[in-house]
Amino acid sequence: MKHSFVLLFVLFVGFGQVMAQNTAPTAEENALLWRISGKGLPTTSYLYGTIHMIGREDFFLTDSTRSAIDRAKLVTFEINMEEMMNLPAQFNLMMKSFMSDGKTLKDLISKEDYALVKAHFDKQGLPIFLFERMKPMFLTVFADMDLSGGLGGDGNMVSYEMEIMEIAEQQKKKMAGLETAEYQMSMFDSIPYEDQAKMLVETIKSSDVENDQFDQMVKIYKSQDIV
Repeated sequence: MKHSFVLLFVLFVGFGQVMAQNTAPTAEENALLWRISGKGLPTTSYLYGTIHMIGREDFFLTDSTRSAIDRAKLVTFEINMEEMMNLPAQFNLMMKSFMSDGKTLKDLISKEDYALVKAHFDKQGLPIFLFERMKPMFLTVFADMDLSGGLGGDGNMVSYEMEIMEIAEQQKKKMAGLETAEYQMSMFDSIPYEDQAKMLVETIKSSDVENDQFDQMVKIYKSQDIV
């Protein structure tokens, strides 16, 4: 079965020895964990797809995945999670999340759309006046979150990256990132603020449909049928 599915990923790099054949799926099986080996590679690595955020009751890591983490020498995320936990780095990123030239959300959308956005964020427990200068793409990320960090306001979400980082920290493993947070944030700046604002409004207007899509995505993810 074919699905349109977007995954982030974690790479478990450089095992001391190749794992047993039955610890990773074949190409014919549903899977989130994939072996990288052959073509002269001296050690085996594994690529793991994450849904990023998922309800706590739906969160799972297979035995194969836990074994891959346990035996890896290096855990590589899309962005180095250790750096994301650094307070000076967080402050620097926060400063880059604001629009330049003193622009605010009110400058980008109609009064009617602004009222819609305000009502949505008030419901989520996020007073919009605190975020009016923030780039609309960031507001789009926050559109389905409340102050307790939950998607859709339930406050009961789990981050795969955070959970895997915690395991790696407990095992004192090296961690790395394929991209920097600064690079990813720079991608926002390639989209005009006006277009970002339109995306924000459309996201809020279609929130009920998107919640249904998220539920379907979780179902597919749990079945590991992502090909």
